[in-house]
Amino acid sequence: MKKKLTDEEKKARKAASAKAYREANKEKIAARAKAYNEANKEKVSARQKANYEANKDKRVAYSKAYREANKEKIAAHYEANKEKIVAQRKANYEANKDKRVANSKAYREANKEKIAAQQKAYREANKDKRAAYHKAYCEANKESLAAKNKAYREANKEKIAARNKSYNKSNKENLAAYNKAYRESNKEKIAARKKSYNEANKEKIAAWQKNYRKANKEESQLYKKAYYEANKEKVSAQHKAYYEANKDKLAAWQKTYRTQEQEALSLLQMIGEFSMLNEATK
Repeated sequence: MKKKLTDEEKKARKAASAKAYREANKEKIAARAKAYNEANKEKVSARQKANYEANKDKRVAYSKAYREANKEKIAAHYEANKEKIVAQRKANYEANKDKRVANSKAYREANKEKIAAQQKAYREANKDKRAAYHKAYCEANKESLAAKNKAYREANKEKIAARNKSYNKSNKENLAAYNKAYRESNKEKIAARKKSYNEANKEKIAAWQKNYRKANKEESQLYKKAYYEANKEKVSAQHKAYYEANKDKLAAWQKTYRTQEQEALSLLQMIGEFSMLNEATK
């Protein structure tokens, strides 16, 4: 009499039989599956998509758990098959470039806020790392970056100007606060830079100031008057300090000026006397 199998034994026998069948008919099953998929592309695609959407979180969690539990195994497999894996990925990317770009664009459009939040969180969590990477990259690629930036600015002058104008307009208060804070914390640095620039460009600055005052006489006078009224004590202190620091220079200039004035008066007197003599001898 045959021994009656338990449910577990029946399952095991059935699984073994199915496995043996698949092993013996690999090519036949593959061909049949391929033919079915070709004939039912849309149906299969819809079913796969529905399955993916219904089990997204589950699949992500499983994948993450598997990677965490098999880090060494995955790394070893990658190292042993690096060239093959890279070639496959590259080929897949090239074959599906347009599709991937379209999918990526559609995803970004549908998840703007989510992506922005993720990027912000990442930047906040990796400030030092990003800063160090950026600094190292810039140091290693100074000339290349400078050339690229210069070429970009040359080719996009109007675009950059419009963007800067728009940004400055919409961030007036922030920029003013930032500039003020920067000036406060870098007084000496700014003063030294300004002094250096003025020393190197004396003639250029003097010519520009002269031309500006000439072209804007009334405006310059009004500004000068208003500034003096609002800063009397400051201007007075500056004048006094300048006088104290340049006494000898000013005294020499005044002496020269008086001498020139006296010479001019003497010349005018001589011209007058000569004219009178001419009138008298006529």
